[in-house]
Amino acid sequence: MAAPWLMAPSGADHELRLVAQRSLGGRYNQEPISVWAPFVLAAGTGFSYSVSSVWGPCRWRQIGAAVIQGATLTAGVTGLLKWTVGREFPAGGADPHASDRLEHPERATEYEPFGVVLRAWPSGHTAVSVAFAATLRSAAPELGPWRWSGYVFGAAVAFGMWHGDHHWASDIVSGAALGEAVGSSVGTGFNGSGFNDRGTRQAQLIFLPGSGGGELQWARNW
Repeated sequence: MAAPWLMAPSGADHELRLVAQRSLGGRYNQEPISVWAPFVLAAGTGFSYSVSSVWGPCRWRQIGAAVIQGATLTAGVTGLLKWTVGREFPAGGADPHASDRLEHPERATEYEPFGVVLRAWPSGHTAVSVAFAATLRSAAPELGPWRWSGYVFGAAVAFGMWHGDHHWASDIVSGAALGEAVGSSVGTGFNGSGFNDRGTRQAQLIFLPGSGGGELQWARNW
């Protein structure tokens, strides 16, 4: 999370922007896919959860709930950080297609805390995309290697944010770290411990012997 305070003053953020825009041929909003992909994924996850709530097995509902919670919590924390820190976007509110757009390294160190609009740090698209991946990975160990597939999506969105000049590199690094931390934490709570093979909570009937008799307890994880 300290990435911008290390990469901006050192000039690394600006230099990496030049790599994306000059060496790799990037330009502002070069493709819309990385911009819209997290929203499409969120809508698809919500739809899948609704369908599984009616017809699907309980375990799929639990995984869907984990992913939704991980992404929602990440989005909330990201929004709060954006508003609190107020880091300026690479274009700085100017024309992102201007001929001198890459000649303002000072923008990497400009901040407007508690502004009326949400700013650049951390990258929300990256944070939410990685949160989807991290939650799925930690919530569904039964998927085996496939549970890591979400990171391909997260990496693609992160690259699009950088190559499309939407964010400084440190915005993306911080967003990915935040998404991983929140997503993996949420997913761990849904990773199947306490569930049987059908995806329902395990219950136990326990007899505790005592002097002159005993006690019968029924325990269930919630």
